[in-house]
Amino acid sequence: MVATLALLLFGAVTHAGVGGPDAFGYVYVDSNEPGGPPYVFDDISATGALSTISLVDDDYEALPVAGFSFPFYGQIYSGFSLHSNGLIYFADQYDSWLLRTCIPGQTQYWQTFIAPYHDDLDPSAGGSVYYQLLGSPGVDYRLVVQYDDVRHYFFLGNITFQVILHETGQIDFVYEDITLAASYANVGIQGDVNSGLEYACFENLPVHGGLRVSINPGGFGPDVDQDGHDSLLDGGNDCNDYNATVFPLAPEICDGFDNDCDGVLPGDEADGDGDRSRLCDLDCDDNDPERFPGNPELCDGLDNDCDLLVPADEEDMDADGWQICRGDCDDMNATMFPGNDEICDGFDNDCSGTVGPPERDDDLDGVLWCDGDCDDEDIDRFPGNQELCDGIDNDCNGVVPIEENDGDADGARVCDGDCNDADVEIHPGAVELDDDGIDHDCDGLDSSPVPADGAGAVEQTRGCGCATNGGVPAGWLVWVALIAGVRARGSRTPQCPGRPPPASPASCASRTPPTRPSPHSRRTSTCIRER
Repeated sequence: MVATLALLLFGAVTHAGVGGPDAFGYVYVDSNEPGGPPYVFDDISATGALSTISLVDDDYEALPVAGFSFPFYGQIYSGFSLHSNGLIYFADQYDSWLLRTCIPGQTQYWQTFIAPYHDDLDPSAGGSVYYQLLGSPGVDYRLVVQYDDVRHYFFLGNITFQVILHETGQIDFVYEDITLAASYANVGIQGDVNSGLEYACFENLPVHGGLRVSINPGGFGPDVDQDGHDSLLDGGNDCNDYNATVFPLAPEICDGFDNDCDGVLPGDEADGDGDRSRLCDLDCDDNDPERFPGNPELCDGLDNDCDLLVPADEEDMDADGWQICRGDCDDMNATMFPGNDEICDGFDNDCSGTVGPPERDDDLDGVLWCDGDCDDEDIDRFPGNQELCDGIDNDCNGVVPIEENDGDADGARVCDGDCNDADVEIHPGAVELDDDGIDHDCDGLDSSPVPADGAGAVEQTRGCGCATNGGVPAGWLVWVALIAGVRARGSRTPQCPGRPPPASPASCASRTPPTRPSPHSRRTSTCIRER
């Protein structure tokens, strides 16, 4: 910071809303004066370029505004330097600009300048500075510089104002808001040490929010804007002699001005929300500065650009408070939005882009791990499934049924038909041992040895019964014997041929079987002992 030099105070300056002309013919008039310019502040903070002087104190920037020329005190300038202390001058060179005198009379540094608010301002302490070219050559072409909410180096408070240079040479100072606790600003223009026009000098500043000061290089004249009507200042009836579209009985156009000078601004030309768009400009909500034609959509569920459409990604179809443009990964599922807790449903509830392993169903059995699937890589294991006799806990209850065990490790389980799970030699498919009284293959039968004539082994049934070697199944002979016995003896008691009848129909297990018949006897029956 370059220290502020001693102020040269000249005391209060008597002020009027109209001033000039100076030696070159410049005059000013402010918006407080009847017939003066209307106050209009077109904010460029959202559209203008940010100046580098926003970053430091006591700095300047040569503005890159090629193609714009400005007449000032008989010279045409196309280069403009912007100073952080509220000045515009025409040399690409730095100076502190802190020695201030009333205008004209500034002999220090550059003698040609425009001072909308020359004081010890400090954008680096707060606020920003923007600039923008508006209009087009020949059609209200102008350079707008805006000091936006800029702090003072010493005093509390902020100031927002604009300086507007028109290609015609007209200059406007527009003050939007001033909250400085005190100020000693110098306001005006200077062509050289002998010519200049001062609006205010140091103390008792008439500058305030809502004020516009217009400076015209050709004096007021009878008809400044050449619309055929003289200004009120010259005894005419033009209520705004700085705007050729404003004069008595002029047609109203959508520009925010009282074009017909009837003292009434049409309601649809007001800009109630300050977004520089009016109802007559098709502003769809003049109470919301975020809604006007051409505004970018903001992901707020509103029609920001006033095209009568809300983008699909801004809707909240599932009413979960989130739109797709804000990260909702499924706007048809109210349990899916950023930050939501994960629940066991197989969906990406927090919209993180992943579904955790507990919520996956890798084996596609319809049950998630977090729902109790005890093996998500086996489609035959999930809660409620039927047991499948595979030695696995199919229903995920933590228990393998006892009939699925293989106690003797013979490869067969009880549920597979193992009739003795404590004997490794007894299971379906095991080799039968002849006539040992044990059903090795668990088919309910034992086998007899192979006869000498090679007729084949004979399966023996359990219990007391007879079998023949002649190829006729023993079961048939038993039934024939039973039927014959019933008819011949009137009794159903089974008997073995050649033996006395038993005392009871118990079994023949305690009897000694007869000698094996000769292989030449084809129909000789053999008594089979019961196991």
